[in-house]
Amino acid sequence: MKKKIAVLMMATMPMLLAAGCSKPDESKIQSALVSTYKKAGLDDATANKAAACLAPKLHDSVSRSALNDIIDKGVNAKGTSDDEKAIQKAVDECKSSVAGG
Repeated sequence: MKKKIAVLMMATMPMLLAAGCSKPDESKIQSALVSTYKKAGLDDATANKAAACLAPKLHDSVSRSALNDIIDKGVNAKGTSDDEKAIQKAVDECKSSVAGG
């Protein structure tokens, strides 16, 4: 289960990157993540738990443009290496708590 969650979280990295104007609410980020995780096959509880962990971390550490791309472009987003590093750090911090380990 941990591996599947990590793979899905990493698969959404491109989604979390690129253009925009203002920083979206954490709730909008979380909603976009939940939708993506559900489409990728996670059950509702796990998708919500993963998104609840990631959304505030991403909101605090990822650029406005990358956060707006979560909402605007989904999996087609692109971004900077700094955003990618921040996303990887957030994913690493959430993996164990989401998988229950």
